[in-house]
Amino acid sequence: MRIHRFLHEMKEPYKEVFSLRVFGELPFNKIAEILVVNSMKMFFLLKFGYNIIESK
Repeated sequence: MRIHRFLHEMKEPYKEVFSLRVFGELPFNKIAEILVVNSMKMFFLLKFGYNIIESK
């Protein structure tokens, strides 16, 4: 349940990237396609989202 609380507190676009990857189980390239960003930017958004959760 803690993960849902952290996710609720997370700002966009980190929340969307994290949700699509973790709950949607989508690959990086598909998330990048959905968000219309390159794969590298999407990877950094996801990494930053994980860092936010780990720091809490």
